[in-house]
Amino acid sequence: MLKNFEVAAAGTAPFCDPTPDLADLGFLDGHTAVVYSTFDDLADRIHAYLDQPDQLREIGRRAADLVRARHTWDHRVAFLEKLLHSPNPASSELSWELTTSRIQGENL
Repeated sequence: MLKNFEVAAAGTAPFCDPTPDLADLGFLDGHTAVVYSTFDDLADRIHAYLDQPDQLREIGRRAADLVRARHTWDHRVAFLEKLLHSPNPASSELSWELTTSRIQGENL
């Protein structure tokens, strides 16, 4: 997963296999990533995007915007500070708030 962030931050469209948190992190197929399920699917998608380089560049641009908006070190530090300053880090309220913030892309 870490490489997906690095690729996206560089403005390149990440090609990702599906993982449970991918959409929650903002990587959406055809919008901020290219998601494939098998190697044959990957090959088909690569060939299709070779004929659509502008669309692939746009996915890369949106992926870079996503990473800058939601996945910088500043975002992670803010998350940890909030977690450390919580009287009960395991509380359902904090867990719900942090999960919701992550999904919605809000700054913590």
